[in-house]
Amino acid sequence: MKTFKCISCGMQRQDSQSSDDNISICIFCAEPENNIEETPEPDVCPVCANCDSDDITHDGMGSWDDAKQEWEWELADHDPAGWCRKCEDTCRIIWKEC
Repeated sequence: MKTFKCISCGMQRQDSQSSDDNISICIFCAEPENNIEETPEPDVCPVCANCDSDDITHDGMGSWDDAKQEWEWELADHDPAGWCRKCEDTCRIIWKEC
């Protein structure tokens, strides 16, 4: 699967058609787009929705892995609430680029 990014508008799309062309035409603005074989995902971090602080905690469950000899933590993803140490209050957790 190839990922293409438009030079003009910045829109990205994926195409599973195997083609050796490195340039194609954007389906959104009809400008040339580049083949960017792999688009790395940006690193994201959880932050407080109120103050953008990353000094937050979140409840979860842990289980011991005998083979790794360490705890494996499972966050309660269904609950977007956490505790912000900067606000000293409960907060809604959002994800932003680090």
